[in-house]
Amino acid sequence: MFTYRSRSQSLAFVVLALGVVGAIAAMRTTPASHAADSKGTKLKSLLNDRLATVRDVANGTNLMYQQGLVTPAQAYDAKLAVFNAELDLCETSPQRVAILDKMLVEAKNYEETVARTSVPVALDRNAQLVAKVSRLDVEIALERAKTAK
Repeated sequence: MFTYRSRSQSLAFVVLALGVVGAIAAMRTTPASHAADSKGTKLKSLLNDRLATVRDVANGTNLMYQQGLVTPAQAYDAKLAVFNAELDLCETSPQRVAILDKMLVEAKNYEETVARTSVPVALDRNAQLVAKVSRLDVEIALERAKTAK
């Protein structure tokens, strides 16, 4: 059982881990450029290491979400970090489309979760809009990937 101190430490770890993952994701360029570069074994190794690490973060975050220790937004961000790491390893358009299809399902689930759990106050309305923007971003990326040659 978690004590208050271990909960706050766990929460701090998740926030720190998500911040690092978010910073890495923000620095990345297009998945196509990474796929082209990934032919180098060093880069491919680094991309695989990052994927394994963000999967560990996402698994831990999901467990904490199930225990009520993190918000749905934090759990969703961790899942998005995994999808983005997977996208960076994609070498073909069909691979990217497959990952983006999974991302879209997750984005829709998150949008429904936010709509279902939010109380009608201004901040929660904003959370619903942020969830919608996230879903739309994934849908746009999916459509772009489908039309890419």
